[in-house]
Amino acid sequence: MLVRFSVENFKSIREEQTLSMVASNYEKDLPGNVIELDVPGLKGVNLLKSAVIYGANASGKSNLLKAFDFMKDFVLTSAVKVKPANKTGIDTFILDKDWRHKPSKMEITLVLEDKIRVDYGFTITSDRVQEEWLTTYPKGRGIRLFHRWVEDGKDKYKFSKKVKIKKDLTDITRPDALFMTVARTWNVHEIGQIADWFQTELLDLNALAATGSTQATAYQDPDKKRKILGQLHSADFGIIDIDFGFLQSGPDKLLFTQFIHRLIDPENKSASISFNRDMESDGTNRFFDLIGPWLYILDNKYFGFIDEVDTSLHPSLVRKLIQTFHKWKTEGGQLLLTTHDTTLLSADLFRRDQIWITEKSYQGDTVLYPLSGFKVRKGESLQKGYLAGRYGGIPFLGPEIETDG
Repeated sequence: MLVRFSVENFKSIREEQTLSMVASNYEKDLPGNVIELDVPGLKGVNLLKSAVIYGANASGKSNLLKAFDFMKDFVLTSAVKVKPANKTGIDTFILDKDWRHKPSKMEITLVLEDKIRVDYGFTITSDRVQEEWLTTYPKGRGIRLFHRWVEDGKDKYKFSKKVKIKKDLTDITRPDALFMTVARTWNVHEIGQIADWFQTELLDLNALAATGSTQATAYQDPDKKRKILGQLHSADFGIIDIDFGFLQSGPDKLLFTQFIHRLIDPENKSASISFNRDMESDGTNRFFDLIGPWLYILDNKYFGFIDEVDTSLHPSLVRKLIQTFHKWKTEGGQLLLTTHDTTLLSADLFRRDQIWITEKSYQGDTVLYPLSGFKVRKGESLQKGYLAGRYGGIPFLGPEIETDG
């Protein structure tokens, strides 16, 4: 589970910005939106099941999610990817010439399946890793498993006695690669399990939806198909069943989905007709593609993020997806989403500590802050307050430019 994520000097983000999934002790509404913890090193801390980010276009909402993507990719592949110019692939804040060549920083706090808190982070430039660290809290007190830094142009390391390295992995760790990546390759469990979280549990739902995961899941697992079909029924698309077939494409067979609708036939009340996907609306296809990944992270207690969740979906359908997440019978996963749909800004759907806002400063950099930092009167419409500009995060619309007719 994600506790917090911090990023500095990445794309439109200049100074360090932190997204926290820690539930506020001052918020008592919607207890079903909270995951109760009992973890050493996080005494009295509970986590939020979801968070939503609002903000004007180009304010940096998507860049925060891209930072998750970058960290995941760098942790998993830095030891095998080599880029001649920008070796690490980092994109810094280029609107300020003093920040272009400063190190970028990313740091994450997690709770692993064994209920151990971990803090992991690194700072990098385009050329190399400048610093890297990993701390665990097995009994509440922090143990620095390893710390890496640069001294006189060379990498230096300090390890805890709890870390068992099979061979001198520091010698084969390139300056532009993470030690975390190398340790995972060589099965150093105490370190590599953190990389496993990035591999398995940190999921981009839009990317997962694009792979056709709902279709594959429904085809392979009858129980999952039943759950997916139940969501389609409740969304009122008129779909009574889904079926599958194969297309021959050269030597390969391609799986495809058909949606079954009831046919109006007074003489045969059980008559039905099959629709191919191109006969369905964009919203139906979008909902179908999302519902598989949505249920996947809930069933497996993973962390999923999704940019512009409202694309092609009616606000009622987005609300339904979020409610499904909050009301899942077992303690499910976590969700981070961005949206422009202000109808979701409702006290019966989100607590104030679940709502975050991005705003672009006058210097062009992204600032991220929670709605819980504002005093909101009981019963006040969050949607109206946001649209009125009380909380920031809305575009400033200047005068129209006059043109010659």
